[in-house]
Amino acid sequence: MREHGAHARFVWNLAWALSQWGTLETYGEAKRRTRDDGTTFVQQKRRPVRPRPGFVVQCAMLADDRREFPWLRAGSGVARL
Repeated sequence: MREHGAHARFVWNLAWALSQWGTLETYGEAKRRTRDDGTTFVQQKRRPVRPRPGFVVQCAMLADDRREFPWLRAGSGVARL
């Protein structure tokens, strides 16, 4: 069960890294905001410069990782992105 949990966490970390994919660019006007506790911060809109990889590309990346890491290859093939 621990081994399966380790595999699932590895795949989860890959998915999280893909959610942060690409470089972000700022756009629009920066606005000063105030939190409930009274502290202020600057809010700037950001968007990715390139789109995130789709499902097929993510599956190919996972297949590459399964080839690279024998411990991941030995685990269940059901853990997916």
